[in-house]
Amino acid sequence: MSLPPADEPPPIVQPLELPDDGDEAPPVEDPPPSPPAPPTPPLDAPVALDDLDDAEEIVVLAPRPITAASALTADSRDIRLRPITRPGDLVELMPGAFAVQHAGGGKANQYFVRGFDIDHGTDLAISVAGIPANMVSHAHGQGYTDLNFVIPETVARVDVRKGPYEVFDGDLATAGAVDMALAQRVDDSFVSGTYGAFGSFRALALLGVNPGRTELVGAAEIQGADGPFDNPQGFVKTNAYVSATTRVGDHVTLGLGGTMYSGHWSASGQVPLRAVEDGSLSYFGSVDPTEGGQSWRRQLWVTADADFGAQQFTARGWYGGYALNLFSNFTFFAGDPVRGDQIEQEDRRRFGGYDVAYTASVPVGPVVFHTRLGGQGRFDAIDTGLFHDAARERLETTLLDHVDETRQGVYLREDIAFDRWVRLIGGVRYDHFTFGATDATTPGGLDAGVQYAGIVSPKVNVVITPTPWLDLFGNLGRGFHSNDARGVVLAPDPVDPVTASTGYEGGVRLHHARWGQVALVGWGLDLDAETVWVGDEGTTELRGATRRYGFEGSLRATPLPWLLLDLDATVTKSAYVGNAGNGDAVALAPPFTLTAGIGIDHPIGVHGGLRVKHLAARPATEDRSLIAEGWTILDAEVGYRWRFVEATLQVNNVIGSRWKEVQFANESQLPGEPAPVEDLHFTPGWPRTFLGTLTFYPGALLDTLKGRSGRG
Repeated sequence: MSLPPADEPPPIVQPLELPDDGDEAPPVEDPPPSPPAPPTPPLDAPVALDDLDDAEEIVVLAPRPITAASALTADSRDIRLRPITRPGDLVELMPGAFAVQHAGGGKANQYFVRGFDIDHGTDLAISVAGIPANMVSHAHGQGYTDLNFVIPETVARVDVRKGPYEVFDGDLATAGAVDMALAQRVDDSFVSGTYGAFGSFRALALLGVNPGRTELVGAAEIQGADGPFDNPQGFVKTNAYVSATTRVGDHVTLGLGGTMYSGHWSASGQVPLRAVEDGSLSYFGSVDPTEGGQSWRRQLWVTADADFGAQQFTARGWYGGYALNLFSNFTFFAGDPVRGDQIEQEDRRRFGGYDVAYTASVPVGPVVFHTRLGGQGRFDAIDTGLFHDAARERLETTLLDHVDETRQGVYLREDIAFDRWVRLIGGVRYDHFTFGATDATTPGGLDAGVQYAGIVSPKVNVVITPTPWLDLFGNLGRGFHSNDARGVVLAPDPVDPVTASTGYEGGVRLHHARWGQVALVGWGLDLDAETVWVGDEGTTELRGATRRYGFEGSLRATPLPWLLLDLDATVTKSAYVGNAGNGDAVALAPPFTLTAGIGIDHPIGVHGGLRVKHLAARPATEDRSLIAEGWTILDAEVGYRWRFVEATLQVNNVIGSRWKEVQFANESQLPGEPAPVEDLHFTPGWPRTFLGTLTFYPGALLDTLKGRSGRG
């Protein structure tokens, strides 16, 4: 359930009192005409998971003024009051965004936002702890983003931005960006166990230790599920997260952190609709029961933050490793009528990078300049393979490639506060790419090359605040996503290294510290080309330019300190610019989405949420000959905490909808069919599912025992 973001006041410096535990927030008084403080960097500064829940009053000396009506920040309370079953659900904190699954739980989610079927992350930049989660030049598709390495309870804040309007958002931030900050302090440690329908289970421990000026956090989980499928998915994953931060003197904070993830699963794959309709396959059946995969990701990072009031410096560096073997079969027996068409996609990589920024605030008469200069870089050393398999045994090698890809980016951001009425935020970034690729399937590895590319991305944003309760926004920016290095270097007809986009947006936001906020947005985005690396075939698919535009409405309300309401609706039009009126739709682009929820966080210990999600029908093919069905899902959660024990019941798909979570148009051939048939393929959504969780808080138990014994 999304709260009115506590760190999104009018663009002024003022004390804010947050409602908590039944304390009502006072009405907002007209503040003095003070300039806005510089925006917080997108690197996650030290964050306490319980700060916003336990603090009676927070004085915000450096608020994070938003620069677009469509941007917002969600804190740990927002996250806790949503029914969350998988890490991808955290992306849905972005209004109008959907994260769906179509391959057994261990494969990356498919994302929808702003008229984009983003696939697994091509046009949505997602970062965790300041580290890009997207994988460039991935075996399964550009920008592949598997969030299974995230433990949702460790996420302290999620910042979402739509469109390409911020200079610190670089590659893949076309439709927008999602930044997840992980907790660096935990005051209420706990252990929990979950058990539910369809073989669902989970064990989790989250611990915090705070010796002196150092904060230590550790978390570990094991989770699994079979699902409702005839072929149980057997998804099991293990996760670990550690973080250590320490204060050095009065101005410097140093940090060290890391995550480890490992998972394996089976998958029912995509079900052809015609086989279900003629009764030859059950709704939860499988044509190839050997689909699935295994994956792992490990990463370490170090941070340094220095705050000297008018000047701040942040730095982050990271290094990690990743592996995936993904077994899929989308065409069944169209290519090989005897052994079948199963493919195996392999990705092995090392990756690393850095993100540094310097910010200074300088008053010049009545005008204050907030200047930010930053640099970002990443490298990926990748070995990928594509194989023809049968029951996960390799039969033939289709591709073996090595990719070395680097990106260096610099940006300058200027936030000019003329007075309490007007802010002008402008900036420019430059990114330089090096794409190196070698095709090892060519004898001697002779098919190799290097390509270089650069792109300049200017941005401008205007915020007008005629009253403390009203903000008007205007946004214009250029963004881009890079394309797969193999399509840039090795393809017979090479694609452009980067695809540029132009976004434009206007919006209004009305807000009140007690009641909440309403945002209305009109937006558009032009993409120079729809360029997709089709990892399932090892080819690049190039389509023409597209235009997307639409309207969005968003409501966040707190009619009572413990009652939270939200509503988001989007209407979107997506089309190819060269469309001559022949119905040339952008396949799978959602024309309408609706999400709404109620959250309860009562001081007596009761908490819970009720959430509805609706994804409208959308064209599955560009000629609209096949239509992907829409669906509506209702999820609920209720819990009660008594001192050191908490019990929670979660019910997903409360109304028992029979829904198709993911749908595609594919040509496939089933046994007995004389030729391939174009048909809708789908992954069935789960039926009504019950999950029960019991949580134990050892610190609260000790406090209870001390109170009973009278010891301090």
